[in-house]
This record gives sequence, C-alpha cells and structure tokens, in this order.
Amino acid sequence: MKRILIAEDKELNQRLYQSLYSPLAEVEIVSSGQEALERIERGVDKLDLIVLDGSMPPGPTGDVIARRCKELYPTLRVVLNTSNPNDYKHLGESGIPVFDKTPYTLLLEYVRRILEE
Repeated sequence: MKRILIAEDKELNQRLYQSLYSPLAEVEIVSSGQEALERIERGVDKLDLIVLDGSMPPGPTGDVIARRCKELYPTLRVVLNTSNPNDYKHLGESGIPVFDKTPYTLLLEYVRRILEE
C-alpha cells in the first residue's frame, strides 16, 4: 500500500484528510511545521507523497518545507495545500503544485492520480 505524509495543524482538517485518503493509502499525520521537517529529515524512503499545509506554527511554513524536501529528495512528490494559494505561486516554478484548501476535491483527484501511478 502507498504511504502519504500529511502536515496539517488543524485537527478538523487532519480528520478530513484521514477520511479522504485512508481508502487510497496509509496516512501519517504530523501537526506542525517543525514535526514535518523533523520527519522528512529522518528519511522518506517509504513515502510516496507529502501534502503540506501552507502555515503550521510552530516551525517553518509549508513552502520552506516543500523546498527542503526537493533539496533532499528531488523525485519525491510534494504538494502544498493552503487557503492562500496566491501567496505560493512561486512554488509552481519549482514543480511543487499548490492547491486551494477549498474545494478539497481538486487535491483529492490529484492525490488519487499520483497514487494510481
């Protein structure tokens, strides 16, 4: 089974992600930017995808973590999900897709396509 790391600080969104993605993959959730960065720096050999919130205090923001992921693991799929997608347009230039948190269906379809590859 494929594995997804979700970095999201809001418990309601964590539960939503868990329910949306658990039929597709094994879901691991961390709840801060610091936890996400520590998890990624320990290694991602069993991860197929990372979904990052744009802002997860305390610790680095999703775009900082996304860029670090790409430095460490250039082939790992990373997605940024935020309520302010215009703030992160620059990530598209580095091949990191940015999704608006609503509607969740766009991100869900993107994740589904990745996991079916």
